[in-house]
Amino acid sequence: MESFIGFLLGNLYGLAIIAVPLYYLLKFLRSKFKRLPDPMLITAIVIVPLVIYGLSYERIVFDKKIREIQKLPYLKTYEVTYWGSMIEPMTWFNNYIGFARFVTPDSPLKPNYHFNLYFRQDQKPQKGSELGETYQDAHEVNCSKKEIYLGIVGSDGYMKLTDKKFNMSEKDYKFYCVDDWSKYKTALKNIRTNN
Repeated sequence: MESFIGFLLGNLYGLAIIAVPLYYLLKFLRSKFKRLPDPMLITAIVIVPLVIYGLSYERIVFDKKIREIQKLPYLKTYEVTYWGSMIEPMTWFNNYIGFARFVTPDSPLKPNYHFNLYFRQDQKPQKGSELGETYQDAHEVNCSKKEIYLGIVGSDGYMKLTDKKFNMSEKDYKFYCVDDWSKYKTALKNIRTNN
């Protein structure tokens, strides 16, 4: 149902599906009740706010979802990017999240191993995702060498380290090696022990 509403509100074709029947319904009613205002005026009064809000409907829903995920105590925010569009009036004055990457803390069983959850507004969630992420991978971090080893989901559905590695940026080093992860580790431990 949400995708149907997104289609109706999120593009000009969907808005036309609303506007045309509305106009002819109002025109028919005006032929019966002469006191009704011009059908074009009423249609415009209804459609203009839908255009302003509706073209950004999916972006607004995505932004709300990401802000809720961002409140999860065991996910640390690595990056949030705001997207807008010239054809979406709601984005002219408001910032809406278009991309986000959250990272889980490492565990005592697998130190320096972090899961990354990626969310993109313009992509559908991957099959079987718990939070609606569009992609996920893992980073095994070596702070002394300033290297990150990449892990990806294998065909069996389990995360596996690959032979791909890359050097840490200053942001990566600060994020993984300098920042305090204790509150995220405690939150994740509490969730695991309570389940």
